[in-house]
Amino acid sequence: MAPSKLRLPLLLTLQILLTSCVNLLYAQDLRGGAGISGDIVGGAALIKPRPVDPPVKYSSAGSPGNRRRNSPQNQKEKIIEQANHARNDGGNRREEAEDKYRQALKLDPNEVRAYAGLGNIFLDQSRYAEAEAAYRQAVAIDPDYAEVYMPLGYVYFMLGKYAESLEAYRHVIQLKRNLAEAYTNLGIIYNRSERFQESVEASKQALLLTTGEGKSYEISTQSKNVVAAQAYKNLGIANLGLGRSAEAVEALKQATLLDPASASAQLHLGHAYYDLNRFSEAIDAFRIVIKLMPNSADAHYNLGLAYLAAGDKSSVLEELRLLELLKPDLAQDLRRLIK
Repeated sequence: MAPSKLRLPLLLTLQILLTSCVNLLYAQDLRGGAGISGDIVGGAALIKPRPVDPPVKYSSAGSPGNRRRNSPQNQKEKIIEQANHARNDGGNRREEAEDKYRQALKLDPNEVRAYAGLGNIFLDQSRYAEAEAAYRQAVAIDPDYAEVYMPLGYVYFMLGKYAESLEAYRHVIQLKRNLAEAYTNLGIIYNRSERFQESVEASKQALLLTTGEGKSYEISTQSKNVVAAQAYKNLGIANLGLGRSAEAVEALKQATLLDPASASAQLHLGHAYYDLNRFSEAIDAFRIVIKLMPNSADAHYNLGLAYLAAGDKSSVLEELRLLELLKPDLAQDLRRLIK
């Protein structure tokens, strides 16, 4: 006879990892004592924007030969253009770019584009406090400068200022209502704050914009499928938080179809199956996590719990053996549950 299933509470923690230049990753902690473990790289990803360069607008006044040389306005435009080019030169000329944006500010202390450009340079280098200061200067001068709020929301998140991050993304949506990435990022922060119903609503709006036929949408840095995969993942996590495991399964299955390499989506899918007593499917999901991340102690722990619930003690003991090599404290937790 299979042992009674352990009830798995859903708790939230934050885990941060930057990969290449696009994603901030965090995982939901599904462990909670004797619960499923979620301490794994690859939770719902806050989309890290690579902000667009400030626009350059040369004046048409004067003769073509004199436009760029003589007009004070065009001198400033040329400096901003040079700064943009330096920023985009493979990261090798960031100091030059920063210096150029500062030159533009000397010509015009209220040049919003120069502050935005400085923020971009700082964000490129993960200098978040400096990026925050520059972006805040930009929106203080022009509160409707939409291109600043998306990176500002990300910067706030990285600094642990989640309320401010929410407000920044809400401001994005006020100015650009069809920006699907903003809704996706809102969903992540709502999950982080355990505001699961609001995450459901934001995630559904992101999906409406990215998958609804005939709907308009804007994608600032990612493809439609990437954003939709994140939104489905957010929706699944939110439904888990609300105790709606069947709905979580449906959302997370869509996430894994769009992003088969997402260990996090598989991890949460396994948790949802486990909650529904669908242990064989939970086992399959956790095995996929281990295939993607062979040395993940947390995935082995989860798989051990699923085997235990399914009454497969020999497989539990094999996971216990592996855990003793990977993470002895988790092995000790699992050992206490084996009767």
